[in-house]
Amino acid sequence: MSSGPSDGTNPSAESPSPNFETVFGAIDIPALILDADGDVVVWNEPLEALLDVDRAAAEAVDEIGTMIYEDRELILAEKVCRHPETADEFYDVGVADSDYALLQADGHPTYEDTSTATGGSGADLWFLATPLYVDDEFVGAIEFVQQRADSERRRREMEELIDELREALAAFQAGDYTARAEYAVAESILEDEEVELLDQVNDLAQMREVLRTQVRETEQTKRQLERRNEQLERQNERLEQFASVVSHDLRSPLNVARGRVELARGDGEPEPPRGRLECDIADGGAHR
Repeated sequence: MSSGPSDGTNPSAESPSPNFETVFGAIDIPALILDADGDVVVWNEPLEALLDVDRAAAEAVDEIGTMIYEDRELILAEKVCRHPETADEFYDVGVADSDYALLQADGHPTYEDTSTATGGSGADLWFLATPLYVDDEFVGAIEFVQQRADSERRRREMEELIDELREALAAFQAGDYTARAEYAVAESILEDEEVELLDQVNDLAQMREVLRTQVRETEQTKRQLERRNEQLERQNERLEQFASVVSHDLRSPLNVARGRVELARGDGEPEPPRGRLECDIADGGAHR
């Protein structure tokens, strides 16, 4: 078995031992290592390309997560550095299945988490991190970062879309047609036709609200017309009463005049032609 290079050189005397940077620079998996104090030891190029954050920028902040993610202040490795054996109890992270985890440390947990990076491509990410020990002394944490498949992101976005639809439809069913379904996921990977389904539902709600407004206005107009008709009927009744009273008042003096005419004709005295003519005129007027 060969003990060294074929040119006879002594590698231990002339070549430095490979360090973390050299090792992780040679692999194509985005990775980082923090020491026990949370300072950056390794920040390889694949990780820089994925997160759009270089090592100098990561070293310049106290909490790396604040410059990478929208929903957290610490990256997974920082959480492991603060609580190497109980990170899942202090933070909302899971413990990976040891049979399938890419990172494994005998007797120590491997944590996993997911998020979306704000820089770079805005990719959905999956993280694995585990504490590092040397002779039972905690010395840091290593973290691998992987981009989740688009299918997983699509599933999550579709669930959010369906939840929005359910909430909007429940509001409509309860009679609240002012409710609207909203979906504001940046750079969504859903098809336009799928997202437009919300617009169609909102349009139907808008049409229903307009129709309901029109029905209310029609009912209001109907009630106004009914009140107006009632007023006209009352006015007609008063006019009829007034006409009846006036007719009665007018008939009374005419009846008296007619009676007097009849008396004048029946008193037995001959009527001169002029007197008879006046009685005929008066009698005719009383009968009108």
